[in-house]
Amino acid sequence: TVRYVQVNSESIGYILLVWGLYVVFIVLAPLMMLNCLNAIFVEGVITKITHKKLEKVKADLNAKHELAERLKQIFQDLDKSGDGFVTTNELDDAIETTDVLPQIKRLGLKRHHLEAMFVTADDNGDGQIDCVEFLRGFSDLLN
Repeated sequence: TVRYVQVNSESIGYILLVWGLYVVFIVLAPLMMLNCLNAIFVEGVITKITHKKLEKVKADLNAKHELAERLKQIFQDLDKSGDGFVTTNELDDAIETTDVLPQIKRLGLKRHHLEAMFVTADDNGDGQIDCVEFLRGFSDLLN
């Protein structure tokens, strides 16, 4: 024997509500999962890019520090009197007799660059420059 169940309108409304929520869940659940996976992927990419930028900044700072140390050594090689100043005479003597010129060439510069830098770095025109003026002059020249 077949039994029929009587369904009233209230039951139909409830069944439609449950099925509607089920369909919404089935449609939205995969989208939410994809959104979460996308967020994880994007976060990883951003972290990697930030790390690479940080490494580049560190490398640039290290290169600038090494350049400053090399320039200080060149300044000390030029300062034969040891008074903390390089005069035009010390510059000319050092270029002719020491390994200053090869050090300058390793920086991609030539003798005339060094001489021009000396003239422009001598702020007060007294014919001598200190280490700060020397570094500032090379900084302007290399940039």
